Amino acid sequence: MHRAGLILFLLLWAPPGLARSEAPASPPTPFAEELARNVFATALKFMAPRILGEVPVSQLATWGLGGLAALDPELRAELANGKLNMFAGRHLLLTLPAPEAEDADGWAEAVAAMAAAAEGNSAPLQQAGTRGVIGSFFEALFSHLDPYSRYLPPPEADAERSLRSGEGRVPPPETVFATRQGDMLVLRLTGFTHATTWHLERALKRGLRGPHRPRGIVFDLRGNRGGLLNQAAEVAGTVLGSGLVGTTVGRDPEASHVLEAERSDLSGGLPVVVMVDGMSASAAEIVAAALADDRRAVVVGSSTLGKGLVQTVAPLPDGGELFVSWSRVLAPLGWPIQSLGVMPQVCTSLGEAELQRELDSLRAGEPPMRQAVAESRTSGPDVSMPEIARIRSACPAAEGGEADLAAARFLIENPAAYAAALVPAQLFPSISAAPP
Repeated sequence: MHRAGLILFLLLWAPPGLARSEAPASPPTPFAEELARNVFATALKFMAPRILGEVPVSQLATWGLGGLAALDPELRAELANGKLNMFAGRHLLLTLPAPEAEDADGWAEAVAAMAAAAEGNSAPLQQAGTRGVIGSFFEALFSHLDPYSRYLPPPEADAERSLRSGEGRVPPPETVFATRQGDMLVLRLTGFTHATTWHLERALKRGLRGPHRPRGIVFDLRGNRGGLLNQAAEVAGTVLGSGLVGTTVGRDPEASHVLEAERSDLSGGLPVVVMVDGMSASAAEIVAAALADDRRAVVVGSSTLGKGLVQTVAPLPDGGELFVSWSRVLAPLGWPIQSLGVMPQVCTSLGEAELQRELDSLRAGEPPMRQAVAESRTSGPDVSMPEIARIRSACPAAEGGEADLAAARFLIENPAAYAAALVPAQLFPSISAAPP
């Protein structure tokens, strides 16, 4: 019994290799060349006519091929003398005649063949699998475009589609919070969902009801990252009534639209101040820009983030999705929100002493931000990045603080200062309801 017990103990505690043989490793799944070819062809055909800048299909494809080297630095794709070559180190794996520059199907087939040849000679690519190779292709391609275009792999795309369709959707979070601070009705908007305008209208009606009406309205858009584009026009319309909110302009005719407010002004003509900061983005910037350009509000705070691009979505054969920026948002005066952001008429990011100087200047009827605002509002869509940086330096992006609300209160309590801070009237006549 003692000997049998000892044998049993050894069997239970022996290293796994002594007790049983290792299971053989599963062979890598072959690269799905046909699926990759279909994904690349669909993507290239969709992107080429829609991306913001005109880029040949051949360039998009060769950018994407750089994704193979990102997975395995030994790999290198080279386009030379009308030939497309794939190397692993110094070894030539495959050479193909380069397709015509705009032949999306030809380039998709070539890229998929290159990926298949590389995968057969690369352990990192075998480990990444078909899905990893496709994802790396798009990551490399999109690194040459704007920061918002992207590829979602199938699991993430499934979740995104569920959200868009409403499957399993919970009620949208509250995005409008109203408080009465002295003579001001402060409306904090934290995002733009399907319900934002409805909640805002209710808050405005309640806040302006009763014998002690406020002297002014403050929209607090600080930290607001945006949301639905159509809600920006609707929100602006609650105090603007009807008027131009902005335009979207792209290479595809379907990307160009006029955003107009077609609502009733619920503000009763009260002065409006919009507070923004360096985190205010997208739909929040559209609202701030529209109300400022239409001389319906004074913007207080710092330069905003500068996200003024609109994306369109395309499904892919692998179950993934492409989000491609296809239009730029222009404010009513025609300047681009992308990168430039919204320049406030009262800047609070330069320190307390400078803010006090600004307020004293406004009290005397002189807008201290006149030059910076004018330069921002007269910038064209092709403004360069160095010029954007120079303009934004007049009021650097910063996180909002108590100074914003103090400046808003000053403007509402001093009608002459509020009038002086509005966008210069000579810029206003150039607003047009037609897209550029």
